[in-house]
Amino acid sequence: MFVLEIWGAQKSETRGLQTEIQEKREKMEHVAKMYGLLSEETISVSQELDVLINQFLKTYTLN
Repeated sequence: MFVLEIWGAQKSETRGLQTEIQEKREKMEHVAKMYGLLSEETISVSQELDVLINQFLKTYTLN
């Protein structure tokens, strides 16, 4: 049962991180439309998105 509880928690955390990634991606698209692809604002949001994606990959992929 303990294994299932851990798996369920990881599944929930994965959904949360995926949601954060999707929301950040949408924000980046919005900022890019407003300020352009090469603006400091867009690049900043893109870097934040990169951090979330890297966190997801480190946490939820097997070596």
